[in-house]
Amino acid sequence: MLQNFTLVISGPIKSRLAEDKLKIRLNYLQNLSINHGLKVIISTYKNELPAWANKKIFKLIISDDPGIDHYRSGPWPMGQGQRNTSRMLYLTSNGISSVNTYFTIKSRIELLPNNAKFIEMCKYYELTASNYPNQILVIKENYLGVCNQEKSLLCWIPDTFQIMETKNLKAVWSTAEELWVKYKAKWHYRRKFPLTNEQILGLSFYKRYLNLPDNIIKNFYRFKYSRLIFKLNLIAESGYIRLYSFEEAGLTDSRLLKNRSVILENYNRKLNRFKKNRFNFFCRRIYVKHSINKKILLRVILNKIRYEFKKVN
Repeated sequence: MLQNFTLVISGPIKSRLAEDKLKIRLNYLQNLSINHGLKVIISTYKNELPAWANKKIFKLIISDDPGIDHYRSGPWPMGQGQRNTSRMLYLTSNGISSVNTYFTIKSRIELLPNNAKFIEMCKYYELTASNYPNQILVIKENYLGVCNQEKSLLCWIPDTFQIMETKNLKAVWSTAEELWVKYKAKWHYRRKFPLTNEQILGLSFYKRYLNLPDNIIKNFYRFKYSRLIFKLNLIAESGYIRLYSFEEAGLTDSRLLKNRSVILENYNRKLNRFKKNRFNFFCRRIYVKHSINKKILLRVILNKIRYEFKKVN
């Protein structure tokens, strides 16, 4: 039974999922609420829910749109990109703050329970939570930490799907909001490659549970690598981050994961891309492993280029 869990669905609804699929998902959620005691909170904007959805037994939190964020993607003011960081933090925090159960499941409308494996996962998490009180469960396919050698980014906590003790998850999201307000200008307007939403959550998580220093948080950027951050990332993956695949968690991503053949095709494409870009990964690994300065790194890169050039010729 899932009486100790609340599922918080944050973000747009109608603009992310077709109405026929939305009916199937919400009907399944209603069955989980009636038969297993799962509580459901939907945190979204005005006019994002169809009229028939208001008759479901869910708690609705309707918020105003805080607006889109702009960041630097080239010479200012010409190069500007757009992000939804403020929207994500605002809607999710509003939803999580209304949770009264011991555990919270944070998700999005296109990423919802699809079979009984979801119930089994929640029960197992509840059973082992006392041994790992600060552990967060996320989806493996959305995780780009050190263990993802194809495309790794440090301080990464996916914002799509999370399970954690409610008090701890509230703390992670509230700290992320505080950091965003404090360092938004530095992270977005002064960096060509701004932090991702996942890295902002990751910095919050690392600050609270791994004592990441404020000076590193302040000067963090998307592709930053250092020995300390790399070490903390390994510690997080060994004891603080629990990874489940979509299949293991009983979830289906309506946008991306249509069937197993698509998953396999995407995986093979990423693997081939990684094999072609081994050199880039080599440079990252050397920089992290030895913590060398830029001149030495440049020398290592040039030697590697000469070596690769000789192999080809």
